[in-house]
Amino acid sequence: KIDKRSDGTAWREPNYDYQTDNPYPSAPTVSFVKVSSVDIVEWDGVQTSRTLHKEMSYDSTTTGNLAQVHDYGDLNDPNDDRYEVTDWVVNSDAWIHRPIRQALLDKNGGVLREKWLYYDNQDYGATPTFGLLTKEEANGGDPQGSGSNSPVSGRNPVTTYVNDPTFGVRTAATHPRGVTYLTVYQSLLIHN
Repeated sequence: KIDKRSDGTAWREPNYDYQTDNPYPSAPTVSFVKVSSVDIVEWDGVQTSRTLHKEMSYDSTTTGNLAQVHDYGDLNDPNDDRYEVTDWVVNSDAWIHRPIRQALLDKNGGVLREKWLYYDNQDYGATPTFGLLTKEEANGGDPQGSGSNSPVSGRNPVTTYVNDPTFGVRTAATHPRGVTYLTVYQSLLIHN
């Protein structure tokens, strides 16, 4: 499908390449259908187009978590490559899959942006029991685990979250400067 501008001229056309893997070959069979690459042709108001290309890889065919996207950028420019990397923690008994590290890397593997995610008030990388995000730490130049927002310290900005133990909804967030925002939910009111 070609996306068009309001004047009807072509703007961009994405083309997806899908692959199928069969991690469980015995009956009953289950197929894992994944996007392996995408090419996006963009015209951007000119007659000559450019092609943006991305390739995706997954942690395994049984879990199907997107582990890396190699973004080639414009295929005519060899200097704009980058990688989006996601590390996962999995509680296979409870079917909980959560990203614990997300990073954007330049073409040489240098970190452009990175954050670490913590779940269920546990240490980094611990297997989640409920999978509720309770802490997010951005890479500000210090090692992972060195940032704090209570009291504010270190160069790594930290946001912490409090979730309702019964329903799992977020009830508070404390941002990197130590400011806490509360969310209050009303109980259900029924009128006759």
